[in-house]
Amino acid sequence: MGDLNFRLEYPLQKTLQILSEINEENWQTSLNFLTNREQLTLLRKGYDWLNEYKEMKIDFLPTYKYDGSSENYDKSSKRIPSWCDRILWKEGRDSEKIVIPVC
Repeated sequence: MGDLNFRLEYPLQKTLQILSEINEENWQTSLNFLTNREQLTLLRKGYDWLNEYKEMKIDFLPTYKYDGSSENYDKSSKRIPSWCDRILWKEGRDSEKIVIPVC
């Protein structure tokens, strides 16, 4: 768990364009497009041991990096918007799943 610093493997300007054009009709398609270009997702395809670790489905837009306290992505940054803070876990043989909804 933590700031694992995984980023999108996609050009900054193209990523910002996709994010600016998201609407109800293309939400899931756009989100799938971006998450399929995310570094952890790409690494999982090449390293089977990473697939032992679970993660909840990403169903929200990238959370990093915004301008100050706004809803606008930082366009001056060289860092591509992404999902940096992640929680991964490995289930034990006798583990039980408990999902706690958070607002």
